[in-house]
Amino acid sequence: MKKMLALPLILAMIFSMTACGEKSSVVTTVENGEEVYILKMSSTVNEDHLVTKTDRYFIQRVEELSNGRLKIELYPNNQLGDPRSMLEATSMGNLDICDVGLPQYSYYTNALKFFNLPFLWETRDAAFSFLDTDAGEDIRRQVEEDVGVHILGFQDNGFFGFTSNKLMETPADVRGFKVRCQESDILLQIWSDLGASPMPMSFSEVYTALQQGAIDGQMNAYITNYNSGYYEVQQYFHKLGLLYDMMVVGISMESYNALPEDLQAVLDQAGQEMQEWNIQAAREENQRCADAWVEAGSEIVDMTDEETQSLWREAAQPTYDWFRESFPEIDLDTILETADMLNEQFADVKAEEVV
Repeated sequence: MKKMLALPLILAMIFSMTACGEKSSVVTTVENGEEVYILKMSSTVNEDHLVTKTDRYFIQRVEELSNGRLKIELYPNNQLGDPRSMLEATSMGNLDICDVGLPQYSYYTNALKFFNLPFLWETRDAAFSFLDTDAGEDIRRQVEEDVGVHILGFQDNGFFGFTSNKLMETPADVRGFKVRCQESDILLQIWSDLGASPMPMSFSEVYTALQQGAIDGQMNAYITNYNSGYYEVQQYFHKLGLLYDMMVVGISMESYNALPEDLQAVLDQAGQEMQEWNIQAAREENQRCADAWVEAGSEIVDMTDEETQSLWREAAQPTYDWFRESFPEIDLDTILETADMLNEQFADVKAEEVV
């Protein structure tokens, strides 16, 4: 009997895999005599997080701009799987849209890696503005080619500091520090160059690892730190602005190409509006979570004075040398020149930035 079942099962599996390769995951239905397209979207954090709130705004604008012809079903808090597997599913055309961080893209393309270089960005405005330059457009095209994902827009994921139960003010203090960071070669390199012991770990495992002492600390921004409850197991947030991170809302090229051109335009417009809405909300929400972190009984260690920043910048400089050697195909000099220009352009808002 097992042998009789094996052949139909194998044939079914082959048919299923072939179908997945030739057909997008877009679902269509008919409402009031009109064809409606339904997409599935995965996100990584809970409903209270600004990322999820921004996803909801994006979905609302898509439905409004399409007059209900395009709908998106959101699955937040890693319901469909961890960020890396969701980006992989989107790349393969098995999931329509995912919202994941820049580090997840480092497995599939080098185009976005520079964005997480230490102390590259001084304001959100500068970072977001870079994406609207010719270089930013080149990056989007490269991601489509390398990953098979069309970028709809970016979201703030904050300026990263790090948490611990021990006060750490100089690079010498983090030697041997077991710090969880996202599974990204550039983030691992940053902490290695600083003398710490970086430990890549899935986001869902971090709280327990902190609670049990498997790691000494982790790096994130205010919103994720507070909404994840890290104040319950960590005493200090070191306000360093080590790097700036973004979330990327991307749609499978297969799903994007399966839509009529007018609905593709809807997604692109909604993505742009999402970015504009998010950057305005980001400062307020980060400040609210910073205040809540302190109210919960934990502390913020301000390390943004010029002398302290200079120490950390010097300690992180080897990461730039490593980047040049590892990715010679990337024109880092032009990127740095553009970043410096934009940092200078938005210098007037630096004092008000929530780092």
